[in-house]
Amino acid sequence: MNNELLLTAIHEAGHAVAHARLEVLQALVTIKPHNGMLGRSLAEGKDHVSNAEDARVQVLCYCAGYAALIAAGYSDKSARLGADDDFENAAELVSKWPSIGKLDEAESQAVIFMSTQENIRAVDFVAKALLEHETLDFDYLEMLIELADGNISEAEWQRFLLYIYPRIRPQKSE
Repeated sequence: MNNELLLTAIHEAGHAVAHARLEVLQALVTIKPHNGMLGRSLAEGKDHVSNAEDARVQVLCYCAGYAALIAAGYSDKSARLGADDDFENAAELVSKWPSIGKLDEAESQAVIFMSTQENIRAVDFVAKALLEHETLDFDYLEMLIELADGNISEAEWQRFLLYIYPRIRPQKSE
């Protein structure tokens, strides 16, 4: 497997899991290259921020791709590859909302957040699904994270795939 694709899948899975956990509206996550980016998580971003708490959540989400790679054991250098736009967007919010703290503090908070066992597991599930399907929509992500968290059974997951996503052949989760 292409290492760059694996890094992209983990990075984008980190954003997707953070969006889900922090209740940021998202439409999809993909590892299909688009406009010079290796992947993307389509979700509400800095343009939807109206207060310091929204800004703090968005900064955490922007840092989550980087943080997922750190939590997965990759080097800081590897984790920063392809994250320039994320850090630029986060820095813009930090400068506009100074009460949320400094960017390096947000990076550290994101690493702590993404290093929890449940988030590592959810990122793993989402990254594997991205490597298989390239693009996942909100409903698929939501159910996959429920499966990773143990909130639905393997049988419920298979029924979801069979009835909601018949184009995706049911497979055993890990």
